[in-house]
Amino acid sequence: MKRFITVCIAMTLAACGGGGAGNGGTGAAAAVTPKRLEAYLGTWQSNCSDNGVRQTLVITRASENNVSTMYRTDYHMGGLCGGTPYATVTPAVAATLTNTSTETLNVILTPDSAATAVTVDRITVDAPRPS
Repeated sequence: MKRFITVCIAMTLAACGGGGAGNGGTGAAAAVTPKRLEAYLGTWQSNCSDNGVRQTLVITRASENNVSTMYRTDYHMGGLCGGTPYATVTPAVAATLTNTSTETLNVILTPDSAATAVTVDRITVDAPRPS
């Protein structure tokens, strides 16, 4: 489960990396400003699954260049996610993500199409092992 959440965080951050003015598609890393992390702050919640499971990811600023993540899984009766969950699972440790740079990559988004320049945020994830 932890690997799934870590992969989801990484994919979310890569997908939300932004676009527009980049570094010309050269693949060279660009400096990151602390303001860039603002796009990730907040509470992200999955849709309710058929069996009443909802996952929540909370991203808060840990320092100028870092964000901290904490996720939880709520279990609800009867396949509905309304009301108070009957069980909640929350890891004992939070992961810290450091945004190190951005990079513009040429990505083929659909089969048989030309590559599109996409800017992604490069991050380092520190997920301590629970004791």
